[in-house]
Amino acid sequence: MATIVEALDLLASKQWWKEWQNPAWKQFIQTGDKSLLKKLPKFPDHTWLPIELLGALPQPDELDESAKRFLQACCSIGHPSAIGAWISKCYGNGSAATEQFARACDLALEFGCSKLFVASQIVKHVRPIASEDGKFTPAGGFLLLLDDKEAAQLYREFGGTGFRAEEIAAVFVSQAPERW
Repeated sequence: MATIVEALDLLASKQWWKEWQNPAWKQFIQTGDKSLLKKLPKFPDHTWLPIELLGALPQPDELDESAKRFLQACCSIGHPSAIGAWISKCYGNGSAATEQFARACDLALEFGCSKLFVASQIVKHVRPIASEDGKFTPAGGFLLLLDDKEAAQLYREFGGTGFRAEEIAAVFVSQAPERW
């Protein structure tokens, strides 16, 4: 598996996605200097995380300092999919250990992501959130950690998106009907 720095170098060599070519990425990953976070670009033209970078991110218990810094940087700029894509990878479509998923979510919170942001990333990227038989899933369990205000904000964000709204509702109806 390539390191994050190697993955950034690979993207730069392909001349793709100028946002990832910004030297502040590598400088922050290598030094941890938080003043560099202000120099990181936003991502107005695309929202996905390149497969080269996702492939360089290991499971939560295998993260080295550079991978942690990369995820922290993605969180600090509000990258629209990096955290969710990594959490989804850790979840393995529900086949991964619950502990790995929970640790990935805990790390995202430690990196500075809000609980609502992590929940939104889960809704966008992780499947299954709700099981067809109504049984508890770790992804649905994270949504249940939201307070009522956050849960309402999450539903407003996805309320008009068909299956996502249905999945959110299914979690609360099956696992916390008193809150629905």
